[in-house]
Amino acid sequence: MSLLQRILNVFSGGSGTGGSMLYPVKVKCNRCGEILTGTVNLANDLSVEYSPSGSPQSYSCRKIVQGNGRCFQTIEVVLHFDSHRTLKEKEIHGGTFVEE
Repeated sequence: MSLLQRILNVFSGGSGTGGSMLYPVKVKCNRCGEILTGTVNLANDLSVEYSPSGSPQSYSCRKIVQGNGRCFQTIEVVLHFDSHRTLKEKEIHGGTFVEE
């Protein structure tokens, strides 16, 4: 990969490995039924949880999604990832997950 392609990947969000560093979140509000979408940037939005040896053991992320159409109910999404940033568990408060 040339230097120019690497620079373009940095600014376009590409990882250079073919994998996406964005995790989409799609939820439905319990109050009004509005479908809301958001994204989690796996490179920047995750909080690391270390093992006793000091290496990254797992990651977690807490996102608040709020509608702007019918109501302004906030929906809290908590995502837990393993050390390879693969989703292992998800929780939601104030809504339900919408599967594609």
